[in-house]
Amino acid sequence: MEEVSLSLSLYVGLTTVRVCWPNLIEGWAKKGLN
Repeated sequence: MEEVSLSLSLYVGLTTVRVCWPNLIEGWAKKGLN
């Protein structure tokens, strides 16, 4: 049961990173331009 919750949290974390990564890069690019 612990393995399932661990893999699930890992999947959620990776999905969050994949979704948020473009926004982070865009934010850094805007900071660099300004």
